Amino acid sequence: MTTHNYSLAPPTDPSIIRCKTCRAPLPDATWKNCDSCRRNRTENYRRWKKSAELRSLKGMTATSQVGWMNLNPSTSSSQGPGRMVPPDHHRDHPNEPNYRGNPIGSSPPGNNQPRTTPASTVQPSVPVIEYQRSDELIDALSVLPPCSNFIGKFSVVADPAVNNSRRAHMFANQLHDRAIPISENSRTTSLNAGSSNSYALVFSCICQEACQGRFIVAVDDDTSHPYGVPGQRIGALSMHPSLPD
Repeated sequence: MTTHNYSLAPPTDPSIIRCKTCRAPLPDATWKNCDSCRRNRTENYRRWKKSAELRSLKGMTATSQVGWMNLNPSTSSSQGPGRMVPPDHHRDHPNEPNYRGNPIGSSPPGNNQPRTTPASTVQPSVPVIEYQRSDELIDALSVLPPCSNFIGKFSVVADPAVNNSRRAHMFANQLHDRAIPISENSRTTSLNAGSSNSYALVFSCICQEACQGRFIVAVDDDTSHPYGVPGQRIGALSMHPSLPD
């Protein structure tokens, strides 16, 4: 009697090179994975890298205890209520004197030097320095040593035609015009979910080769004016990870 082999398993050809992941046949031994698995691996790596960058950013922010979004300018020991700059509706560089602590139209305070504003509930390891004008903040950024941690801010009277997103991009353009060492490209993020209408741009710091720092331009609503004038608070945060000893 003749015996037939009815096995449904296909014969295994040892000469066929297969993908290490999905076992699909490969045209030759040049690659260890097929095109589909290589694309998936590249996409997974891209997602992992982005997640790692976000974790690093959150870690640097937490390490520095950055709570400037929640700082109440009225807690400043050197000045009464906070200071706000009235913007020029026809310019991208609001740089007028900062009179927020005084009735609108009154004389500016005599001391135009930057002031350090302590937090009411958080004592940040990086002091938050409040400036009267954007140029003062940019001047300070231009002389920072490489890999510095820095937080500075200033306020302007809100312009209905300029939302927080546009204000952040306007200030970022000023930074690029002044050759502050930050990347051309940025991504948006939220530093504080509880902040009022906050908007932030995250840049790579390029203060030196292989710099691992981040530079953040953040804008949120400022409601601290003693006469209820709505404002926008603009912050610049330079954050670098601590290096091991």
